Amino acid sequence: MHAPSAPHDHGTHDHDGEHEGELFPRVLTAKLVGEREEQRLGRETRQVWMVGAGLAIVALGLPLSRVLGQTIFSAPLPRAALGFLAELTGAPRERVGFALAAVMFGLSIPLIASTLRAVGFVQHALLPAALIATLSPLGWLGATSATDFCLGVLVCTWLARGLFAHSSVGRLLLVYAFGVILHSDAVWLLPAVTLGASTGPRDNGEESPSRFARALQTGLGGIAMLILARFGGGLAENLPWPLGSGSTRPGTPDLSRALTVLGGLGIGLWGLIAPWTRGAEEVSRPPIWCLLFLILPLPTLFIGGVSMGSWLIPIAALGLADLIQRGQTETGSLRRGLMLLAVQLLLTLGLAWRWEAEDPNRAWREIARAQLEPADLVISDDPRHLYLLVERWGLEACVSTAPDLSDRVARARSAGQRIVRDGAASADEPAVLAGTSVFHLTEAGLSRP
Repeated sequence: MHAPSAPHDHGTHDHDGEHEGELFPRVLTAKLVGEREEQRLGRETRQVWMVGAGLAIVALGLPLSRVLGQTIFSAPLPRAALGFLAELTGAPRERVGFALAAVMFGLSIPLIASTLRAVGFVQHALLPAALIATLSPLGWLGATSATDFCLGVLVCTWLARGLFAHSSVGRLLLVYAFGVILHSDAVWLLPAVTLGASTGPRDNGEESPSRFARALQTGLGGIAMLILARFGGGLAENLPWPLGSGSTRPGTPDLSRALTVLGGLGIGLWGLIAPWTRGAEEVSRPPIWCLLFLILPLPTLFIGGVSMGSWLIPIAALGLADLIQRGQTETGSLRRGLMLLAVQLLLTLGLAWRWEAEDPNRAWREIARAQLEPADLVISDDPRHLYLLVERWGLEACVSTAPDLSDRVARARSAGQRIVRDGAASADEPAVLAGTSVFHLTEAGLSRP
């Protein structure tokens, strides 16, 4: 038998250096908890990015066939980037626009989720909120069309993130400057950025300017940037008159267009008003700049401006995260988020089907794709048909009043190309087509000369 060991004396025992003489290994435990929290955050971040990448692929595979407008990208810098990528890859500009829209749609999901996390929302609220807002009918329309809508979502979310983080005046102005260059919605948000800049940071132990001084610095800096961008050509054809070049002037107020955009948010419309419906006993409402962020660009919906309402997506996500997190438990919040997401998806699928079914050019598009040949010269006075012919199918097409129409017709004749006139024969045919064998393309088919 072995002799019994002596009693363990905790007072005189030499503890492991890692425990620093403590009975409970606090340092090691804190280290393990910190590592576990970092792993959890990393796993959640990867999940959000994977969801964004998957939805970007889905959006890329389901491009909207209906033509909604003539401008692919409105701002000069994105438009130049679009042209460069089109030349680099040899793909049509619209196809590159579809790819860029899908990529930016995928990026908007982790950026919105990251912004909501920075505000203080938990994982089971921020991911469903980001998905509901971005998968709204309006968001899906922007993701599957060759426009800069999703670029506007990224810009507006980036600005909102900087304001929530109480960034310095210099950083806010830098973000705002890039936003103005990339998308027109940022111009309308200058008062919101100015007011938001007055709220911080003021607790860093250093002497900082007063709220009024921060707001004044931000406002004057933003105005200076707008002036420089305007005279430098950075805002040409990018802003409604009189801020831009004057090529886009306000028209008759269009209430139906405004209701279409707002209704296109689906469940996200509930999220827009949710932050301001809470009682006084609940958590404090969002800062006032969020309200300005919401209402300042609204006139563009009524005067026919270039904006589609991309600034509404991040604010809708904020309200939706608040709605979801009101659940009493994590399970309740998750159940509420999944229910809202399911309703949003049904709305989006229904409206996407309606957009395609009500396309006035659907019959013409099917006939044109079936009967036109790559070498045809097509003469059309319909702007949407011209867009489809040139941007989507890469055909040679022009209007009947084009100054070089006679040269184009002469080249087509010498090369043996077919000359196709979009529409039925009429007495207003261009004189240069007299004596030329011309095919006529209508919804009934391609008529022989």
